[in-house]
Amino acid sequence: MKNVFKLNFAIFMIAIIFQGCQPETSDTSDTSDAPDEVNPVDISPNSEADIAVVQSYIDALLKADSVTLRSVTTSDFQASLVKNPIDSSGIDEVISSWAANLKTRSNQTNETVAVMSVRVNEGPYQGDWVQYWGNYSASMNETGVDIIVPYFINTRMKNGKMDRSFSYYDRLAIFEAQGYKLELSDEED
Repeated sequence: MKNVFKLNFAIFMIAIIFQGCQPETSDTSDTSDAPDEVNPVDISPNSEADIAVVQSYIDALLKADSVTLRSVTTSDFQASLVKNPIDSSGIDEVISSWAANLKTRSNQTNETVAVMSVRVNEGPYQGDWVQYWGNYSASMNETGVDIIVPYFINTRMKNGKMDRSFSYYDRLAIFEAQGYKLELSDEED
């Protein structure tokens, strides 16, 4: 968990930098009755435990391990694969999707690039969040092509389990690995 400490320290330093960038106010009125200011984001006190839950979830996805996936998510868990329109799935759909992947892919692995855990203190996104960057790799069974896909998952935690997950991944990396080339057109639509 040495990396978690380094990452938490980095978050702490970023918070200090942002705090220093706040405009100074010249109001010198008595604020003894004013409520304490709340930092919008802090390091989550549950960082290590929350990160371990998300890591278990990602490891279980690669095996479509339904028992583990259900144990680390809330009963009303929703996973959103962010695209337009947003595609949101419950845990049953997530398990089904990754079980289908096992039929078309082999040698699935995950590489953790970076991970951090923060607490949003107020507003509509209030709660503990784990932000996870990784590289997913697999061999496509039909073509034998190996793919590496950079991705990001932003997960809200609730009572030690994953409540909401937003996933972003590099779709172009999949097509390029299979030999497709992106061509930009000079034509105006």
